[in-house]
Amino acid sequence: MLALAFLGISLISAVNVWHWPGYWAGIWGLVIAPLIFYTAVRILVTSPGERQAVAMSLGIGGALAAGIGLIGWASGGGVDVDGVRRLIGLTFSPNQTALYLIRAIFVLIGLALMHDRVSSPSGKGSSRVAQAGPSADPFPEGSHQGHRSLLWSAVGVVALAILLTGSRGALSDRPRSRQRGGNSSISTKFDEVGCTHALVEPGARVTRPPPASTCLQNASTSSHS
Repeated sequence: MLALAFLGISLISAVNVWHWPGYWAGIWGLVIAPLIFYTAVRILVTSPGERQAVAMSLGIGGALAAGIGLIGWASGGGVDVDGVRRLIGLTFSPNQTALYLIRAIFVLIGLALMHDRVSSPSGKGSSRVAQAGPSADPFPEGSHQGHRSLLWSAVGVVALAILLTGSRGALSDRPRSRQRGGNSSISTKFDEVGCTHALVEPGARVTRPPPASTCLQNASTSSHS
């Protein structure tokens, strides 16, 4: 029911669409594809061990994305805003990267805490896994210590990447527009035509701008609407 409600709410947003190619691209990437993945997991993944393996894949995928972003940032990539170089990673803006990584880090923390409990000296977690059977534990016997270290290391990598994105939405609960009221209308105008938010920051120097054709095409569409 929740999946159907998510789809319905997303389709209702079509009432205010002014750029249909962008809308359908967003619906596919942000709604349809995740729902297909969710449905496949619900149908094909049945045992607790398989569910843990899927969660592990999601978490480690986020850690890999964070690692790629950190390598790019260390190599001089990113976008300079107010004298601060912000990590971009695999997306087109630091804020997009932060929104993805903030979800991945909670998955990793949950998995790491689960491994802490399974490998704890009290043995309570281990006894529950044993009672649930082999399918409840996707990792070989005695490997929990190594996986726990890997998971907490991944948490650190993702946390560092989130910090370097400089995303105030991820790092605090204060909206950016309240801190820079004078620039909020300009930023909103540029966001509507599909350009990176950092392009309108004072003193910004973009080292990896979005495709110029995308901004020009969306700007032309916006002027005719």
